[in-house]
Amino acid sequence: MYKGLSRPVKVLKINLDSLASAHLAEIVSCLKRGGVLAFPTETVYGFGGMATVAVRRKLQRLKKRESARPMGLFVASISQVRKIASEIPPYAGKLMKHFCPGPLTLVFNSSNPRLRPFLHGGTVGIRIPRQKWLLAVLKKLDQPLLQTSANLSGKPPACSAAEVERWFGRYLDLILDTGPLKKMKPSTVVDVTGPVPIILRKGAISPRKLEQTLRMKSYVTGK
Repeated sequence: MYKGLSRPVKVLKINLDSLASAHLAEIVSCLKRGGVLAFPTETVYGFGGMATVAVRRKLQRLKKRESARPMGLFVASISQVRKIASEIPPYAGKLMKHFCPGPLTLVFNSSNPRLRPFLHGGTVGIRIPRQKWLLAVLKKLDQPLLQTSANLSGKPPACSAAEVERWFGRYLDLILDTGPLKKMKPSTVVDVTGPVPIILRKGAISPRKLEQTLRMKSYVTGK
């Protein structure tokens, strides 16, 4: 954990369901300047910024994380997923239609040249978040947001703006506060690069729900 703040960080209180236009403009401006912000998702607090190499370095320093560890992307819609993924198997399309927006991260193959620095073995994890305010930000940006959970590598993630400010405030440009989050499971992570889905991490959507939706067996390799 980090102790003390070397500079004050702005904490912006927002409404989860309806983001004021002034707040939307401030968040988008911060991101476009290359800023890193902390924000609540439907699971835990996360860090995010534009998908640039400079922002990725900031996030890695923030989390004390090895450069080889992958980070995911938030996008606003399935159409944006199609711009990133090299191929979307029919079963992956069915998962997106059924569970997105929501706590589901799908790992796709990608050959998108602009996102090459963020690929991990030619793959990238993509999630369409559920919150209306975050979707509004993503639609305004019209490009992916690089994101990761708000925690030191290997440690539990923060569940409130106060925890984020206490642990990481000195390294952030903006913290979004919607009040303490309920303890939730993280997003379910599914590799959809092959002929069958492989669950890399169990989470908010159970393997049984996935299999019932697809009417096919999935394989679990993660925790």
